[in-house]
Amino acid sequence: MTEKNDLNGLAQAEADRRLARDGFNEVAEPPFNFATAIITRLWEPSAWILEAALIIEIVLGKGIQAGFIVLMLLFAAVNGAIQSHRANTVLRSLSHDLSPTAAVSRDGKWKQVSAKHLVVDDLISPRQGDIIPADVRLLTDTLEVNESSITGEAKAVNRTPGDTAYAGTEVLSGNALEAVQDL
Repeated sequence: MTEKNDLNGLAQAEADRRLARDGFNEVAEPPFNFATAIITRLWEPSAWILEAALIIEIVLGKGIQAGFIVLMLLFAAVNGAIQSHRANTVLRSLSHDLSPTAAVSRDGKWKQVSAKHLVVDDLISPRQGDIIPADVRLLTDTLEVNESSITGEAKAVNRTPGDTAYAGTEVLSGNALEAVQDL
């Protein structure tokens, strides 16, 4: 961000250019592959035990028992893949429904923007209780943030001007202007 627009934010036209160039501020969601999900479940320690039992049954010439083990393995793998697909569908739905917004300064005016439309150098102003929508550099004042979502540490962390506050952390107290860093 240049010195002259540090506290005025970006122009909407510049934000639109950066959004077109850099894309949305979101994590890419890989498509669900049913075959890969099944194979993954067949290559787990719990499946290895049944696979070892299958080999023993085949070596001993017990075809019926081996057939039942194959059925158990396939049932568990297919059922696990179906459950994983259902869970991914619900999580994607929730993540899209609960998309956070941020107070952004564009053209010198503050407005609420979906967090996925943030671009590098956007000027945002999160308040107490907000989730920081992108990695940001503090420009003014101090914030107390809860970084337990990324570090596991329950103790609050103070961030001062020049420090980085990370996406997904919660503002516990304070109010500071922040510039969005690389997305």
